[in-house]
Amino acid sequence: MMKHCMFGLIILSISIYGGEMENVPGTYHVNNNSDLAADNNNGSPEKPFKTISAAVKMAGPGDIVVVHKGIYRELVQPDRSGLPDKPIVFQAAEGETAIIRGSDIFSPLWQVEKTAGATVVYRGFLDDAMFVDYAMPWSKTHWYTDNPFRTKIIISQSGSKIAKPEKGISQWARPWPSRTMPVETEEAAVTFDTDNRTMVYDGPPGTLPRTLGQIFVDGEPVQQVRTPEEVEEHANTFIVAPDGKSLLLHLRDNSDPRRHLVEITTRAQIFCPAKRGIDYIHVRGFIMEHCANQGPFPQAGALSTRSGAHWKIENNVIRHATTVGIDCGGENYLLDGVSGGFARPEGNEVTGNIISDNGLCGIAVYSSKNVRISGNVLERNNRLGFTPGIDIGWWEQSAIKLHNCPGAVISDNMIRDNDCFGVWLDTYYAGARISRNLIVNNMFAGIFLECSLGPLTIDNNVVALTRSGHGVYAHDSSGMTIANNLLFRNAHVGVLMRNVTERKVSKDMVCATSGNKVLNNMILGNGQGVVAIPARNERDKDNISDYNISSGGTHLYDNGPELFALLAREDRQLFKSGEYAALVNAGKAFEVRWKDEKALFVGVDAWRSLTGWDSHSLEPFTLKDSYMTFRSRLLNWELDVPKTAVEFRAIPVPDVTLDYFGKTVDYQKGAAAGPFQHLKAGRNVFYLWPR
Repeated sequence: MMKHCMFGLIILSISIYGGEMENVPGTYHVNNNSDLAADNNNGSPEKPFKTISAAVKMAGPGDIVVVHKGIYRELVQPDRSGLPDKPIVFQAAEGETAIIRGSDIFSPLWQVEKTAGATVVYRGFLDDAMFVDYAMPWSKTHWYTDNPFRTKIIISQSGSKIAKPEKGISQWARPWPSRTMPVETEEAAVTFDTDNRTMVYDGPPGTLPRTLGQIFVDGEPVQQVRTPEEVEEHANTFIVAPDGKSLLLHLRDNSDPRRHLVEITTRAQIFCPAKRGIDYIHVRGFIMEHCANQGPFPQAGALSTRSGAHWKIENNVIRHATTVGIDCGGENYLLDGVSGGFARPEGNEVTGNIISDNGLCGIAVYSSKNVRISGNVLERNNRLGFTPGIDIGWWEQSAIKLHNCPGAVISDNMIRDNDCFGVWLDTYYAGARISRNLIVNNMFAGIFLECSLGPLTIDNNVVALTRSGHGVYAHDSSGMTIANNLLFRNAHVGVLMRNVTERKVSKDMVCATSGNKVLNNMILGNGQGVVAIPARNERDKDNISDYNISSGGTHLYDNGPELFALLAREDRQLFKSGEYAALVNAGKAFEVRWKDEKALFVGVDAWRSLTGWDSHSLEPFTLKDSYMTFRSRLLNWELDVPKTAVEFRAIPVPDVTLDYFGKTVDYQKGAAAGPFQHLKAGRNVFYLWPR
């Protein structure tokens, strides 16, 4: 496992230049703390550049840009590619902290706006000159205002970001919005999705939309609220005044902002190529924080590859973007939806980074082949708590969100405490793999799969304590092998698959839930059930669930009844007749309406009788086996394991050869179910991170 630390500095060549420097392969130094730094220097250690952007102009294939300690307030825009054996490398100096920020110091003439009892609210006026560098990378095709504090957050289709005043489409965040019909002016308050005309919500009636702008006081974020009254009532809050010209700020202890470092986001991104298709770039060891990027689609991360290929993004800290932390794909699903044409990136690697506290997503990727995301820590993403139907139009919130990424590998990451999905693979994941990740205490499903024929392998992951969702959730998805995972005490079902839409994966083939395998897993203590799969029909067939170790999970202190579920969406009367109805009448099954379909919950014996599934599976825990706990802060799992579970033998699964800890899964000698191959009878404690 790669440690989260700065990469050591590799000096390829250091030259002392005299006179005008030639652009030869070498090492360029940037040091804005040096009294000798200047952008017309030659970039040597003795005459470093003052800005990273100056080094960008000089660096070519094989060159290294070394950035020394300091805070760099700029947008870094590489404008040329490296080569396969000569990448252009940007890296922090060994042992030094190089911070790149998309924010600037905000020091207006603060005025006391209002005092109410012990509360003091300050007003600071926004100077448009602070935002001269604010721009989105796709500005030629998509419209936005030139000030993030006057631009509302729009997380929806790219068409919603194209100026169409005649349709009432605008990103302007003022005046107070109407929740009725679109207005006819450019300052329209309501944005509509251009494909289906559904509203992209700005928030509850009588509230201002949230803007892209962020404020940080002494390095800590200040919460943006929706009304001036909320600023008065709650400390550490701000709002943009209704006229968009000033900020209202209420600090803890009614503190005077002039006594603090106040920073506001003035740039949309932090590291983003000047044009699309820049390849072979390495970025190592930086802290990148504070930017005001607009939501997908298109995608525009704080750190963006802009459709480039063969990037390596290693050992950085990426945090506090308004929406997406890193995007390393093709930006948009429309071929002409972004400036500069269409590119299909491939081979990008995101390894060893800490990606935290971003407003919407940690990592977003669209249409990229063979992307590898490994060894990262992703925490507290969707920090701004975007909620579809409340203040955004689309479901895009996830620690890792991939669209159309065949061959993707997501492995060895820790994904915890995110207020969103853990890993989400959406639309065409052929040949992808999700393996050996620790996914714990996330808001929605730990792993979410959507709309593909597969194949896909999900193996040796630990998915635990999902707060409001399933361990593994899939809709309209086929060809999945879910093997050797631990799915523990997730709020809903351990593994749930269903149909939701009639989308087609080819001209004649509608998405289905077929050919999926649930094998060799430990599915324990999940709140609503072990496994849920659609009942067999022409669309949903050839699914298998077997060789699993399972238990019930309706209560924290005992395992409760062990339940499984069959789902019926196409034929919602399916459970009203035949053997299904007989089980209901005998009290061995119960039917519930779940969303727009019916679910029939049954015990393990009825499940085996109805489906033939899990005939080899084991239920070794009794209702009173309570010694089973997961410590989400310490990241260890402890339980008493019965001898029968230790002796239980898993079925061979192709390519699943290493467990969670990297130990060999030896099926010939007798492999264990679940992600741990060193189970023992009695007390077991598994320390899950770091490995």
